[in-house]
Amino acid sequence: AAVLLGMATALDLWSDRISGAALEQVHLMCAVVGLMGIVGHVAGHVVRAVGGMAWWEAFVPFAAGDLVVALGVVGWLGLLVVFCSVPFRQRLGYRAWLRIHRAAYVAFGLMAAHVVLASDEVTRLAVVGIAVLATLLVVMVAGRRRARGTADFQPGGGVAGPGPTLRVVELDPRARAVASC
Repeated sequence: AAVLLGMATALDLWSDRISGAALEQVHLMCAVVGLMGIVGHVAGHVVRAVGGMAWWEAFVPFAAGDLVVALGVVGWLGLLVVFCSVPFRQRLGYRAWLRIHRAAYVAFGLMAAHVVLASDEVTRLAVVGIAVLATLLVVMVAGRRRARGTADFQPGGGVAGPGPTLRVVELDPRARAVASC
């Protein structure tokens, strides 16, 4: 949800229905709830008596487990860095913070790979597995559209609708007279 809402915020998809600030707050709330779930997942593995891990192994890739666990560790640490950078975005400047924030896409991909490879439900294509794969497909399609700079979700990739709303800003009231010439 946080990834999709972030894409919706960047594309300004719902500006006629909800303010950008409100959408950004919902995006941040989903990110916090998601990170809390990840911390709960990690804590569950730390306190497990059989097959668990030490607390420090949750911060060191390949310390506990194979590539699948390492993907999860690197992914959650990447999301943690992005989350911790939010209070410093003014101090970092827009471009530097945007680079850090875009790392969330990489972290999300690593976490998604961890979920798909480690989940019995996905392997067996149970209902939860199908929901996970469908969600990943939606994120991939939205990400592809976001990378192209369009909000068009029509089949075939052609432009079937107006796409994102363009905003015209007039800096000088006399510009209307010049534009009509």
